[in-house]
Amino acid sequence: MANFPLTVAGIDIGSNSFRMLIARISETGMELFVKEIETVGLGRGLARGNRLGRESMDRGLKALALFRQILDRYTPGACRACGTQALRTADNSSEFLKKAEQILGIEIDVISGEDEARLSLFGVLSSMSDREDQPMLLVDVGGGSTEFIYYQNRKEKSVIRSLPIGAVGLTEFFFHQPLPAFTEVDSLTRHIRETLAPVSRMLRRYHLTDL
Repeated sequence: MANFPLTVAGIDIGSNSFRMLIARISETGMELFVKEIETVGLGRGLARGNRLGRESMDRGLKALALFRQILDRYTPGACRACGTQALRTADNSSEFLKKAEQILGIEIDVISGEDEARLSLFGVLSSMSDREDQPMLLVDVGGGSTEFIYYQNRKEKSVIRSLPIGAVGLTEFFFHQPLPAFTEVDSLTRHIRETLAPVSRMLRRYHLTDL
């Protein structure tokens, strides 16, 4: 059992933005100290060659260096850093991870899409304790992936779908000019509909199509 109060930190290394939260946890709740976000665009370029770009990695390392400075001021007793879709799929993610871990001084856990969805659900439920026994559909739209979680209640296992569609990847792959052409928008729309087919089946199965 942890000794309360305990200062903790969480770092989300996303495909578009990096986030850090530092808070003190006690038996009565959570006191927020820091909520930091840096728009990095780590996943830019993945749609063209499945590799993290040099500029994207440099922006990411710079953001993590800032996070490290903030961590040094608060000295949390526990810290976890998680990487998501860009680091799951990039051929050269190990290159970035090695430098990033040196800067942060902790290991970065590259989590699966399902684990990413579960953490999103835990975060939502922690701020919505009054809905713990009410069904909900949670949609987490990211830069590289989108997670769908159908939560029934605390006793039932949640149904999870993690799909490799996100704002950064879709924009790069389908749009090739500042003002997208109609044909590009049409291709993007058809791709999204096809990719979301498993989620559509899930919604029909649980009679959620009216959502």
